[in-house]
Amino acid sequence: MKKYYVLGSNIGYSLSPKIFGELFRIFGDNAQYSIMDIKSDELFRIKDLAKNCDGFNVTKPFKTEIIKYLNSDKSDSGSVNTVTTLDMTGYSTDGDGFLFDLERNFSSASRSNVLVLGYGGAARAIVSALKKKRRVRCSNG
Repeated sequence: MKKYYVLGSNIGYSLSPKIFGELFRIFGDNAQYSIMDIKSDELFRIKDLAKNCDGFNVTKPFKTEIIKYLNSDKSDSGSVNTVTTLDMTGYSTDGDGFLFDLERNFSSASRSNVLVLGYGGAARAIVSALKKKRRVRCSNG
């Protein structure tokens, strides 16, 4: 059985295990998706923790901090939400996912300027993706 996790701190409320569990069931995958809830001072152990899984997603508050523990960062934004454990490479789907939904649901907004409030991990990826297509202004407080 393949094992995947969502890695974060204080994330017991996450619906990811239910969502991915149902997707695995629908597609007939022999896989399990669980929560790996760790404290900030435990992140340095991530390479050891990752030996027991096939991949993991990253959420708050580790999307930027985890990069220093990876072998490679392919996120293009300084924020990682997906890690392949075979080579400990980080990626981000946050920006592309946001743009896809924005353009699909608000096609007229695809030509508009955007103001992003905040600059956490997901916002960094979104800003990076937006900058490729339009002007962006950011405010962090």
